[in-house]
Amino acid sequence: GEPTPRTMTMMGGPIDARKSPTAVNNLAINKSHSWFENNVIYRVPVNYPGAGRAVYPGFLQHAGFIAMNPDRHLTSHYDFFLDLIRGDDEKSEFHRDFYDEYNAVLDMPAEYYLDTIKTVFQDFALVNGSWKVKVAMSDVFPYVQVYRPVPAAMVFMASDRPIDLHESGPRALAAATESFSRYGIHSVEDFYASWTLDSEGVKKLAEGRPINTDDHNRLATTRLPAADRHMNRDTFDDSLAVVDPLTPERLASVDAAAVLRRMNWNGEPKRAHKLARTLPKADRIATEAWMMLDEGPITRAQAMFRRALAADPTSRAARSGMIASFVGSELDPATLSAPEAALVKANVALRSQDWKTIEDLDATLAEIQPADLMFSSASRARAAWRIEGTDPAEGAAAIVIIDRLLSRERTPDHYFMRAKAGYLAGDPAIAWAALAQVTAGGRIRPYLVKSSLELAQKLGPEPKGSQVMTQLTFMSRGRR
Repeated sequence: GEPTPRTMTMMGGPIDARKSPTAVNNLAINKSHSWFENNVIYRVPVNYPGAGRAVYPGFLQHAGFIAMNPDRHLTSHYDFFLDLIRGDDEKSEFHRDFYDEYNAVLDMPAEYYLDTIKTVFQDFALVNGSWKVKVAMSDVFPYVQVYRPVPAAMVFMASDRPIDLHESGPRALAAATESFSRYGIHSVEDFYASWTLDSEGVKKLAEGRPINTDDHNRLATTRLPAADRHMNRDTFDDSLAVVDPLTPERLASVDAAAVLRRMNWNGEPKRAHKLARTLPKADRIATEAWMMLDEGPITRAQAMFRRALAADPTSRAARSGMIASFVGSELDPATLSAPEAALVKANVALRSQDWKTIEDLDATLAEIQPADLMFSSASRARAAWRIEGTDPAEGAAAIVIIDRLLSRERTPDHYFMRAKAGYLAGDPAIAWAALAQVTAGGRIRPYLVKSSLELAQKLGPEPKGSQVMTQLTFMSRGRR
C-alpha cells in the first residue's frame, strides 16, 4: 500500500475539541447531548418545504455566528455606512459580498447536527480513533435513488421517507421553476429521463460489492486511460440495465415518448431505444420516430409517425410528431387545438419563408410549453422570423427563446440560430461564442458549415484565441 503520511492537516473545524477550547467548544462539552436535543432542535413549521422535519434552524446558526463577535460586526456595519457616504463602491461591494455569504444559512438536519456534537465535541472520536465512517448511504437512509442527468455525472438522492417522483417532482418544479429550467428540467418526464436506480435497484446493485471510497471509486471513469473509459462505462451501463427503474408500468404513468426522447438527448440512446421496445406498439413506433426525427432523416420519421397513428388514432405522440415533422396538414383540422393548428401553419410558412405569417402566429405558438413534444419545433419557428428580420430588439428576443431551447436540445443548428440572433442584436461576442459551439460538435452538415462561415465573415475581428474561422475554413475545404 501507500506510505502513511507523516502529517495530515484538516481545516474547517477542531480536531481535538479539548485543545485551545473556544466558547463554542466549552458549550458543547459542558452541556449534555439531551440538552442540545431539547433546546436547539425544532420542527420545520407547516407551509414550508420539509414541514415537520427536525432541524437545527438557520436562524439559530446565524444568531450564534453574530454572538461570537458582536463588536466586530457592529464596527463592520458602521464602516459600511461610512463607505456608502464616501462613495467608496469597492469597499461597499466587498462588505455586501462578504455578508451575502456570511448570512446564507440553511436549516441543518437534526441528525447531522446532534451527531457532530457527540462525535467531535463530546466523544472526541476524531482523535481517539473510535469514529467509524465507512458506511454505505443505503445503510443510513432507507430510501436512495440515483439519477444521471448526463452519462458522466451521477446524483444521489437519499431520504428517510419514500421518494415519489409523481408527488415530489411537481412540488419541486413549482418551488424552484427558474433554477430547474436553467438546466432544461420542466416536467416530471425530465426527471424520469435521468432516473437510473430506485431504492430496490440500489440495494441489488450494491449487494456483495465493496463500498466506494475516494481511492477506490468503481463509478469513476475520468482517471482511467482514454482507451478504457468507454469500456468501463459500457460495463457499468450493462450492470444498471438489469435493475432499470423504468418498468413498463412506470412508463405508462407518464408521457413515455417525452421521457425516452429526453433520455436520448441526455446521452443514453442505447437505453432509450431498449426501453422503447417495451412500450405498446403505437407508443413504441411514435417514440422511435421522435428519436429518428431528432437525429435527422425526416422522411423516415414521417413514415413512422403515420404508422403509429394508424395503429392508434388517439396517440398524442404520433399526432405531435406529424405536426413537428411538417406533415400536420394530413391531420383533420377539426381535431387540432389552437396551438397545434398554429404550428401546422407556421411550418408551412417556414418552408416558404413567409416570416409575416409566422410573426402573426407567434403569440399562439408561445403557448406550447417546454414539456410539450412540439416545443422545439414551435421555438425554432418563433426564433426564425425574428432573426430573419432587421430589428436588433427582435434579435435579443430570439436569444431568449433559443437559450430556453438549448437548455433541452443542444444541437449545431440551434447554436447557429443563436449566432445569427447575436449578430442581429449587435452582440458579436454572443455570435462568436455560439459559432464556437457549432464547430465543437465535430461533423456538421455542409449547409451549416457554409452558412456559419458566411456569418463569421460578417462579424468583424475574431476574438483573441478563437479558432472558429480556422475550423470553419478547414471544414468547408474538406466538403468540396
